[in-house]
Amino acid sequence: MKMLMHRSGYYVVFEREEDGWYVVHAPELPGCISQGADFHDASANITTAIEDYLELAQEVPPVVMTTSAARLVESSTVKDAQIVSD
Repeated sequence: MKMLMHRSGYYVVFEREEDGWYVVHAPELPGCISQGADFHDASANITTAIEDYLELAQEVPPVVMTTSAARLVESSTVKDAQIVSD
């Protein structure tokens, strides 16, 4: 396992699999993962994945986790969301 600072400012973790491929993910960006046949390909692929992830994050409001004691009132942004008690 090798952790490096990506040029985007996020850490990325490279792991070499038994088949020789590299799997790489950005721990600070949940679900942002890629792979490549070699280190160079994996590095290029995670760059694209991070760019796509950050672009999508600007377009889609964040998900708010709620408990059974509270519910999220429909809102266009999380900033405007209201939590109400049942």
